[in-house]
Amino acid sequence: MSVLAGIAATTLHAWLSQAQQAYQDLMVGAKAVTLTYGMGDGQKSVTYHRIDSPKLLAWIGQLQAELRMPGCGRRAMAPRYS
Repeated sequence: MSVLAGIAATTLHAWLSQAQQAYQDLMVGAKAVTLTYGMGDGQKSVTYHRIDSPKLLAWIGQLQAELRMPGCGRRAMAPRYS
């Protein structure tokens, strides 16, 4: 089960939008970017630097996977015949 299970889709979409904007800012501005979001146990804050771009991309992928968005790395299963 995902740690994001049970969080409203509208919240996940908002977080995804923020994360994607942060990635854009990070890539074009080479500056640190801080994301803040609320979880059940309070407010969380993470600061990313250019060298952390794989971690930020992983967070974006995790949000996309939870929202089951196309292109997030999960592929539909197809039958294979041999």
